[in-house]
Amino acid sequence: MATATLIANNGNSRTYRTANDLAVVLEINEEWSEIVFKYPNGEKFGEFIFKDLEDGTYKLMRMYSEPNNGGGIGRAALQMFKDITDSAQIFVSPNDGNPRDDQSHLTQDAPKFVPKMIAEGWIDGYENGNNFDDGFFDM
Repeated sequence: MATATLIANNGNSRTYRTANDLAVVLEINEEWSEIVFKYPNGEKFGEFIFKDLEDGTYKLMRMYSEPNNGGGIGRAALQMFKDITDSAQIFVSPNDGNPRDDQSHLTQDAPKFVPKMIAEGWIDGYENGNNFDDGFFDM
């Protein structure tokens, strides 16, 4: 399990050292709808987009992190979100191959990442209640 280490906490901006030894800054906006992944020089290389479902839960609509997959920064972003939102529940759409009306979707490494994060408790499940981690939704 790759883990990023927190090296500076400035509230809505946190700096981490990834498992592959990169410094990364995560910044969450005031609405808690976006976490931007940046290098210390300010260059953006990823983001997680959240939708407030108005009932104390959030839907992870989009996620990407290029080219730093596997360094623990996605896990760190979810941990940061849970910390800032006082452990709000996070759900995702299942990866069943169907386009979503709300434009949410799992692409690239997300179908592999999500079941791991569900198993670890950082994502609370699929919005349909099926929390398969056996590759069922990996089409």
